[in-house]
Amino acid sequence: MNSTYYLNQLDKLLPTTMGKFYIAFVLGFINQLKNKKEVDSNDIVEASDGLITAKVLSKTLKNLGLIYRRTSEYISKLHRPSIYLWNIKDIRNVCSFYCIHPISLEELHTAIKGKTSTITSKIVQKAPIIDSNSVIGANPLEPKTIPYLDSILPFVIPSYHPKEVDVIADIWNINWGYDFRMSYSFVRKMLTQSIPTVTPKKLWLHENMQSKCLEFNYNQDDNGYPMINQSLLNKFSPTATAEYLNVGTFPATSLTRLVGMVSHPYLAWGIVKKYEPRQYVSHHICFNPSCINPAHLKPMTEEEHNFLHKKINDIHPINHPSHLNILDNNIQSTQH
Repeated sequence: MNSTYYLNQLDKLLPTTMGKFYIAFVLGFINQLKNKKEVDSNDIVEASDGLITAKVLSKTLKNLGLIYRRTSEYISKLHRPSIYLWNIKDIRNVCSFYCIHPISLEELHTAIKGKTSTITSKIVQKAPIIDSNSVIGANPLEPKTIPYLDSILPFVIPSYHPKEVDVIADIWNINWGYDFRMSYSFVRKMLTQSIPTVTPKKLWLHENMQSKCLEFNYNQDDNGYPMINQSLLNKFSPTATAEYLNVGTFPATSLTRLVGMVSHPYLAWGIVKKYEPRQYVSHHICFNPSCINPAHLKPMTEEEHNFLHKKINDIHPINHPSHLNILDNNIQSTQH
């Protein structure tokens, strides 16, 4: 995804189009703080020369899925003003999600005056720069730079000991006739192509790095679920021949289902391609069909899955069979 994509996502999330300039300034401010875990709203407002009000700051950060810790300062029995503290690490994580880079107070002044075009290109730069002190954008020349997904991927996708991989590979090969290592590597690669997305309406999820949706915006079916076909394989593995890497390489044509299978490799999922009964499906606890975050995919029996969606009567394909992808009507109607 290019910078324009991230800028558009920020404009959708934030209360005003100026929000992206505010968060970039906040990032620049916290980059100057050393050995601090939290930042006071009042300190940010003061550092901005009042260009950012406490109310606007709070709304901007909340819309990005951030939460504050409220405390108070004792001045007298009758005067104990509230203090709102924001977790610095969480702010940096959000900035990394959207490849946000810091701007200075002078640059914020320029944007406020209406000269936004000169500053916009500086705000979002792909990929984000994280120096050895975990300060985003602090040193563009720092050789130790890592994209956000590379830093959290080991925590998102399950890790296995080499000896356990041998066991799992044998199970998959004997029971299903598929290569577990190939599926695992493919899922890992697709996760690196996903977009971390902060979704405020899903704040009931535990607020940590794994709670963010990882949206895969390629080759989605009519219902928004990413599918595996030869076009997708050619796009991300252009040097691999169709004979070596094709749709038949994997036990599922739904990327959502394949992620679930790799994350829970011991379950008897049932291979629909081989006309086996579907024992388990990958249920999105985030209710976001384009998300492939393993932490958001819960194995459920087909009966449980159908019951849940029919009970809440949401827009899931189970409740709207006319919206199903006709090509895979008999295979994928309930596997997401």
